[in-house]
Amino acid sequence: MIQMSAERKEWLAFVGRVLGVADGMEGVRLAAITRGGSDRSFFRLSFPSGRTFLFMAYGRRQEENACWADIAAFLAGCRVPVPAVYGHDPERGFILMEDLGDRDLWSRRHEPWAVRRALYRRVLRRIGVLYAHPPFSDCFLGADSSPTGHGRRFFKGLETTTAGAARTDAAMSSAARMDTTMSSAAEAGAAQAGAAQAGVAQAGAAQVGAAEAGAAQAGVERAGVARVGAAMSSSAPANARPAAGKDVGEPPRPPRPPRPPRTMPGYDRGLYRWEQDYFLTEFVRGVCGVELTGREEGALREELEGLTVRMLAAGPALVHRDLQSQNIMMRGDEPVFIDFQGLRRGSLFYDLGSLLYDAYVPFGPGEREELVDYAYELLKAPPAPEGREGAAPRPGMEDLEAFRAAFLDGGAQRLMQALGAFGFLGLKKGKKAFLDHIPRGVANLHEAATASRRLPRLADLAIRCREAVRGCRGEYPDSWKQ
Repeated sequence: MIQMSAERKEWLAFVGRVLGVADGMEGVRLAAITRGGSDRSFFRLSFPSGRTFLFMAYGRRQEENACWADIAAFLAGCRVPVPAVYGHDPERGFILMEDLGDRDLWSRRHEPWAVRRALYRRVLRRIGVLYAHPPFSDCFLGADSSPTGHGRRFFKGLETTTAGAARTDAAMSSAARMDTTMSSAAEAGAAQAGAAQAGVAQAGAAQVGAAEAGAAQAGVERAGVARVGAAMSSSAPANARPAAGKDVGEPPRPPRPPRPPRTMPGYDRGLYRWEQDYFLTEFVRGVCGVELTGREEGALREELEGLTVRMLAAGPALVHRDLQSQNIMMRGDEPVFIDFQGLRRGSLFYDLGSLLYDAYVPFGPGEREELVDYAYELLKAPPAPEGREGAAPRPGMEDLEAFRAAFLDGGAQRLMQALGAFGFLGLKKGKKAFLDHIPRGVANLHEAATASRRLPRLADLAIRCREAVRGCRGEYPDSWKQ
C-alpha cells in the first residue's frame, strides 16, 4: 500500500475543512497538473462521485502569488469571469477553487476563423470590463498618480456607481451591436448547452455538494482557514452563464465598485526597462548568441526609451499582464480568465498585444487586424451627449490609426517580455517546450516592429535573431519559411 506524504495529507485536510467533509476524504484522488511556467503547484481533486475541484499551493518566492485570491474576488466583483474560490489559507498558501477542465482558448486554435473570431470577440468584451474600471489610485485613493495624468481626466465621473456602470454599458453595448456574426438563436443555443454542461458538472455526491454550497455562503473562518467564499458568493453571477435567450454580448452591470485588491506595483519606466533587459539577456544573448556592439546597443536603447514613453502615456488601465490563450479557459464558448496574479496598473495595449500577438497561436492574413479594429470600436469612449463636451481621449484612443499604432507598441513590448521568458524557462529552468514557441514569437516581433515604423532597430535585431533560431523546433509562419 502506497503511503501518502505528510504534505498531501495536509492538503486534503485543508480541502476537507473547507468543504465540511473532513471525515469523508477517503477515495479522493490527486492528479498533478504540470503545464505552464509557474512555480505554483496545481492538482485536480476527484471525488468518487465524479465531482472535481482544483487545488493550488503557492510558494513565497514570487510575491504576486499571494495576491491571487484577493484579485479573484475583485475581478468577480467587476463581473470579469474567473474561477470560483471556495477557500484560501494565506498562511500555508493553499487555495481550493472551481475546476474549469482542460479546454482553453489555445486548444481551439485550429478551428475555422468564423468560430475563433466569435471567441476572441467574446474575450475582448469580457476583459474590456476591466479596462473600463478606474485604476485604483484614481478610483479609491483620489490622487492621479498615472504616469501622464490622463487617468483622472478619462475616468472622471466613473468614481460613482451609476456613472461607472453607464460608461461600461455604453462602451460594451456599442461593440455588442457590431457583432453580427452570431445570431441570437446561436447565442441562446450556446447558453443552453453551457447550462446543461454546468448541471452535469454540479451533480456530485450529495454530501460534498451540500457542504460546498454551505461553504460558499459561510462568512466565518473554519479551522483557521481564511475564507474567500463569502466575498465571492455575493458576486457569484460573474461565474454564471447567461440564461437561455439572453444576449451574451451584453455584460452585466456591476452593482458597486469592488474593494481594490493587493497588487504588485504598476508599470513604470523601470518595469518596462526590466522587460527589455530580460529580452536582451535571456533571449538575444542567451538563446540567439547575438552580441550587440556598444554603439548598436546604445541606439537600440534610445529607440526603446521612446517606446517606453509611449507605453506610459497610452491607455492607462488595469491590466491582466499575461492575457494569452493558455490563460483563458473555455466554459463552453464562454471565456474564464486565470493566472491573473500579475494584475496591475499599466497600458491596455500591453494586454491587447499579449492576446493578439500571442506566440502560441497562428493568425491568418487580416485576422489580427480585424480583431484590433473590433477592439477599437469596443473600447473607444462613447460620444458625449449632445450639447456637452466630452473628456479628452487618452493617447492611443484618439482614432483608429492612433489605436493601431499603440497596439503595435504594446505588441512589441509584450513580445520582448515573452521571448525573454521563453529563453529563461527553456534554458535555465529546463522547460524545453517553451523553446518551441520562439519561431512564431520572433516572427511576431519582427512584424510588429516593422509595421510600427518607429522601431527599425528592433526590427533589424529580430531579423538577426531569426537567423540564429532557424534550427529551433516549432511552427514557423509561412512568411519565414523561405
